[in-house]
Amino acid sequence: MIEETTMTRAIVERYAEKFLKGTRSEVCVVGGPSGLVCARYLAEKGLPI
Repeated sequence: MIEETTMTRAIVERYAEKFLKGTRSEVCVVGGPSGLVCARYLAEKGLPI
């Protein structure tokens, strides 16, 4: 049987990896309708937003 601490550690480590990948970006766009449009165009070009 898997111990609860082992399972909890695996869940937290997996989440942390995804979270850290999401903190890397080349461009940060701030609010408003024009910001959303800008973010869309940059994302279509493949930039991590």
